[in-house]
Formats: sequence, structure tokens, C-alpha cells
Amino acid sequence: MTIITRSTVCAAIMCNILASTVPVHAQSKDIQTTYSTKKGACGQGDAHRVTISQGLISGPGFECSISDGAPAGSGLEAYSGICTVDGAEISDNVALDLGNYTDRFALSIPKRDEWIDIYPCTKVPGLE
Repeated sequence: MTIITRSTVCAAIMCNILASTVPVHAQSKDIQTTYSTKKGACGQGDAHRVTISQGLISGPGFECSISDGAPAGSGLEAYSGICTVDGAEISDNVALDLGNYTDRFALSIPKRDEWIDIYPCTKVPGLE
């Protein structure tokens, strides 16, 4: 069993193990939409809203400008990010788990210890 940690994702980016021509999934229009950090909470205000748009992921207490995506493990995509997290600017990696769940994605942002589950508020191909 392989355990993927935040440092594993960061190492994959820093080592540039894959060419930059790999498609960047968060840049795909298919997943550029609004999500909720709580299942069934779409439309219940900004407290649970996460938005993925071209080059940007934002949510409660954070906003990240992302670029240079590369696969970082089974279903994982990692990105170079410049983020504002709880008011502090941080340049670090951002990761998305786009392939290990049937009903949601998961998001890892700098200075947050836990992955954030994000449930789509509109239909996203590949998710129930």
C-alpha cells in the first residue's frame, strides 16, 4: 500500500518528473465550477463555497493562483501555487485528488493540515 503525503506531492513537483506538456486537470473546463466543503450544502452561502476557475482556486479563508500542473500519483494533480491563506501570502504547492472518490474531489492547500473534501454544486463528469 502506497501512502501519498503532502511531501510526496511536493517532491513530484520539485523534481519535475513529468514534462510540462501533461494536461492540467484543474484547468479543464469540465471541473471549473462551484463546490461545497460540506455534502449537500451548495447554495448555503460562502462558508462552504470553493470555486475552481481558470488558474484560480478559492474558498473559505484562501485563494490560490495555480500553474505548472503535473500528475503526482494515482488520481492526484499537483500545481505550483501562490496563495493567500488566512491573510498570509504563501508560495507553495497545491494538490487536487481528482480520481480516488466517486462523489467528490479533495484539495490540499498550503498551511492547512487536512485535505478539504469538495462536493460539486453542478454536474462534473466522472462524479456521481
